[in-house]
Amino acid sequence: MCNYDLSAIARDVDRDAVSRRARGMRGLVHDCGRIVAEQREGLGAFDLSTLVEPYRLEGKKMMGLEICEPLGRRVPDVVVYPTGGGTGVLEVYRAIEQLSALGWLREARQPRFVVIHPARGDRGHHRLPQAGACAAAIESLRRSGWIKADDELLTFNTGAGTKYVELLPPLPPL
Repeated sequence: MCNYDLSAIARDVDRDAVSRRARGMRGLVHDCGRIVAEQREGLGAFDLSTLVEPYRLEGKKMMGLEICEPLGRRVPDVVVYPTGGGTGVLEVYRAIEQLSALGWLREARQPRFVVIHPARGDRGHHRLPQAGACAAAIESLRRSGWIKADDELLTFNTGAGTKYVELLPPLPPL
């Protein structure tokens, strides 16, 4: 009988797609950021930190542009966004602000934003914590009346199933 740790395999595939020299570190994201800042020049590394690397920011801003185009140059009433560091939702806001300043939107307004920081135990489509957290927030906000029945709602699903395979049920024995 074989017993595979799929979460380790998925993380290895994801890591290998980015770099063969990736290292695991203990600590929180700010601890890792400090270590990278200290060692970046000696390693010849490029800083991809949140709100530092311009291509990442502009790439995330594209999500805001992609909201408005299919809706006929308008924004939905509510945007539900699961976040980790907050870069994505900031850039969506910035994209809508810039489109509005250029006069490219039918109505110069921002949607109401709901920003969720998912817990690992949330469940949703493909058992992604992000999707589950958004679904739970929408349900709660509808019950409270904050989201109305006629509100146009857009939800981002920022997760990937390969990051959370440990949440899947165990495989049956072979």
